[in-house]
Amino acid sequence: MLTQVVEGVRAWISPGERRSCRRPVPSQPKQLSGLAPYPYQELEACTWQFSQRLSSGAVGVYRGFLRGVDVAVKVLEDADGSFYDEVRALSRLRHPNLARLHGWGTHEHKSFLVFELLAGGSLLERLERKEFLWQQRLRAAAQAAAGLTYMVSIIPRIFHRDIRPANVLFDRSGTAKMAGYGESGAVKVSG
Repeated sequence: MLTQVVEGVRAWISPGERRSCRRPVPSQPKQLSGLAPYPYQELEACTWQFSQRLSSGAVGVYRGFLRGVDVAVKVLEDADGSFYDEVRALSRLRHPNLARLHGWGTHEHKSFLVFELLAGGSLLERLERKEFLWQQRLRAAAQAAAGLTYMVSIIPRIFHRDIRPANVLFDRSGTAKMAGYGESGAVKVSG
């Protein structure tokens, strides 16, 4: 770091001699630009060593607080080469009724997807309660349908393939968003 300061001062004093005082940015595939590849140590620290599990399914999803934002970190065991295809596809999804992917990471034989935390519970939980009125159910269905419609309207199209009440999550304000993209697949459409 001291070397960088010295180079910066030299460049300021003698403008004819330009030296870069910036560290080189690690390269990432162009297809993933715009998404942050988080280091494993940061993911481990932000999830308190993966101690706050959110899901009871086969895939582990953990609550975290990463760079000032509440997140859900999905841990994928033995991810294969299709992981980067999934990240490419999910990184394009920008819709108010879809859970937003913030970034990704890899470590040894595990891969990680970092999503916005949707702390309002799932549609499954709300359906089990009697106070979930039909107007609220209709609004949730319309919002989930809007997110799914967006997924199949972009090119290449993305199909969810795991639509169920447990994968419709709510944010704190009650907006329904599709999540659980583990079974999603992108299909290129010609013509």
